Amino acid sequence: MTAPAALTDSLLGATERAALSAIFAERVRFDEPLAPHTSWKIGGPADAFALVENTAELAALMRYVFKRKLPWFVLGSGSNLLIGDGGIRGVVIRLGGEFARIEFLESAPGEVLARAGASNLSLVTLLVPVSALALGAAVLGETVSVAAICGLALIICGLAINDGRVLRLLAPRPKPRVEVIGPAPRARRRG
Repeated sequence: MTAPAALTDSLLGATERAALSAIFAERVRFDEPLAPHTSWKIGGPADAFALVENTAELAALMRYVFKRKLPWFVLGSGSNLLIGDGGIRGVVIRLGGEFARIEFLESAPGEVLARAGASNLSLVTLLVPVSALALGAAVLGETVSVAAICGLALIICGLAINDGRVLRLLAPRPKPRVEVIGPAPRARRRG
């Protein structure tokens, strides 16, 4: 099965495609059908579809599109988004990596921060079991079993591993390179 042809010509030439490939390598695709990336599973191709993992990449991409005056669109996780058969001209940005996190705020106990790339599924998976157990214990007076606590721990561990933070903590970090620079040469006095 081949990708549907765009109803309009791409705004990206060979120069733009090469520059975006240099920034994102395999995480940029050209003439990418957007249907698999939305919850409604419809939509034509994007001129460029870039998966952005962190703020440095997003900053580099935004500098490039502003400099080239290219249109851009942030897809997020594609929830409840209708895209026409003509697709989207310019660069479509899919937020992943650090943008897909769900965090409990230490500054405001009981509040959760779901970033732009977080999926509804991961948020619901995190909140529903915890809320059900807490309400059952508080309102109905149910006792929380060890099995329920272990189940919650497994859900939280699974989400943390999916999120990638645990793997980043366990991954070996490169040793910093230290370069010793001697004292600067003294200037001679003329006298």
